[in-house]
Amino acid sequence: MKEAVSKEKFPYLRCVLRSKTDINERLQVLILSLGLNSNSFSVKIGATPMTTHKILSRKNNPGYDYICKVLIAYPKINARWLLLGEGEMADLS
Repeated sequence: MKEAVSKEKFPYLRCVLRSKTDINERLQVLILSLGLNSNSFSVKIGATPMTTHKILSRKNNPGYDYICKVLIAYPKINARWLLLGEGEMADLS
């Protein structure tokens, strides 16, 4: 009988799973801190509102192109914060 994969047995899975969901939360924080809604944010970065909606509702995770669009539209955003949750949201250096 196959054993189910558990987070306790493979602690690195917890980190992987967490990083996939946390970026969705950080995008929501970013949108709110900019005083935008998801539609206006989508227009600003050049993505479709449906893509942003699916990311914020956790149906999808943001892909490379989406993250690049965010970082190009908002160059002061700390990429390390967006991707990993490390450091401050805005990179003012």
